[in-house]
Amino acid sequence: GGTHVILGELDLHGVKKPIAFPAIISSSENQVAIQAEFTINRMLWGVAYPGKSDNLINDDVLIKGNISFSN
Repeated sequence: GGTHVILGELDLHGVKKPIAFPAIISSSENQVAIQAEFTINRMLWGVAYPGKSDNLINDDVLIKGNISFSN
């Protein structure tokens, strides 16, 4: 969940794909903060590794980010 949806293009290993993910965006008089947590399927960007039978390497990769801007 989030307060907003961020739309953009993710360029990973030379493969560009559109992406949309939920983010929590908050602002005050002097700062804007963005928090996001979402998953991507690495195979869609050509990040291929066969893994092993124990399945420790998943196709879905969790991405977390916290960004703040202040003036």
